[in-house]
Amino acid sequence: MSRDPIMTDEIKKKMALYEPKLKNCIKTGDAKVAEKYITRIQNVLKDKGYQTRLAKDKNLYFETLIEAGFYTRAISGLIGNRNKVSKNSRIYLESTSLLAIAYIKNNEINIAQKYIDETILKINNISTDSLRREFHSSFLERIQDEILLNKLIGTGEELDNDEVHKLSVELVQTRTEDEIYEILGNYIPEETVQLLLTAESNNILMISAEDRKYLPKPISTKDKKDLGKKFNSAIKRVVWKGLCDPKSDIYKAWSDGLSIVHDKKYLTVTVVSLLNNLKIGTMMVAASIVALAIRFGVGVFCEMFEPESIMEKRKTR
Repeated sequence: MSRDPIMTDEIKKKMALYEPKLKNCIKTGDAKVAEKYITRIQNVLKDKGYQTRLAKDKNLYFETLIEAGFYTRAISGLIGNRNKVSKNSRIYLESTSLLAIAYIKNNEINIAQKYIDETILKINNISTDSLRREFHSSFLERIQDEILLNKLIGTGEELDNDEVHKLSVELVQTRTEDEIYEILGNYIPEETVQLLLTAESNNILMISAEDRKYLPKPISTKDKKDLGKKFNSAIKRVVWKGLCDPKSDIYKAWSDGLSIVHDKKYLTVTVVSLLNNLKIGTMMVAASIVALAIRFGVGVFCEMFEPESIMEKRKTR
């Protein structure tokens, strides 16, 4: 693909307006709004030679489709996008990594592994050490999160708002943060942990020995606290959308103070609804997630667990 021409000031102004709004749709999973802005971007860039910029923005749109649950549409679009760019480009790498995630979410882990392998090999080609190691870490952590979430969906019990609320109050009053994470860690089935360990070991073998030193520490089957943090990491995208979208009722209620949110069970009802939709968790698991949100407070919680695009630099959590 040839280099894009220099943008005019008029085009730059429009892109500065449209692209941030499109990127923000990834966090909220708002496919309808994302479609509006990718259409506007296409109208600005079409037939003007900006194929690379358009392909980059299309990946933002396809990532939003993944977050919104439109996996088949995202997969089709990403495959098409890959075919339009150089296999050595950053956009090709991004498209391939997103395909891996989309296939996991679509419960096609065997197909996903093909794209996981290709992504890792392409990351190895990044010449800048810091960028390459950052991408390795963020990609492998995201793959672990998606595999874990995929295996937990459909395994939970029907949750009751009153029971979860009662338990969350008890946890806040009697348990430390680490103890709450241990509760979450104990929920993950042993076979799921083993699957994560197998995927981790296989993927790490494709990375150079030097770069492995900079990866996050390996999963431990004995450290339930760390497993709990892994569970919390996996569920964060689902919970964040419900609690932190500024347009949601629960987020608006936060502005009136934590006590109002908690006393009126806004927080509990939202978390229970989200987990019931996915059939994830027990009463105690749901209560643990509520308790952690209470301990962090909305500002810290929403900042810490804000979903990131696959291409963004990770936040320190």
